[in-house]
Amino acid sequence: MATKPVRPVPPPGVETEARQVIQQFCDAANRRDVDAVVQCYAPDAVLLPPNYPRCEGHEAIKRFVSGMFEAGFSRVEAQPDRVEVSGDLVTIVGHNTTEMRQPDGTTKTERGKCLEVRRRQPNGELRLVFHCFNSDEPG
Repeated sequence: MATKPVRPVPPPGVETEARQVIQQFCDAANRRDVDAVVQCYAPDAVLLPPNYPRCEGHEAIKRFVSGMFEAGFSRVEAQPDRVEVSGDLVTIVGHNTTEMRQPDGTTKTERGKCLEVRRRQPNGELRLVFHCFNSDEPG
């Protein structure tokens, strides 16, 4: 009989902190504040967006975020589903809902998932070092 692997329990407060940093990211995106979104990432971060080349570092991430806003991004909501900690890294698996304005004036809503790896910075902040997200919608 196979046994289920035991998931490590995050230290107290880390799940709450994960919710807070995700909310800070969503708030910055929903304000369409490019610089605030970029500051959620570590300077050496790698962003792996769907249907777009890999973005490495603040400048590449800033170009991607600016392009999303120009393409009609209007809102994102996200929640963590699972949080694990290893040393100074916090891994978050979550789900999200994104709204994009369409050329005809309607809004398209997509549900999706995300994977974040955040590193605790010397000042204590958790910043994204690896970030991947995609839609649950069929291609």
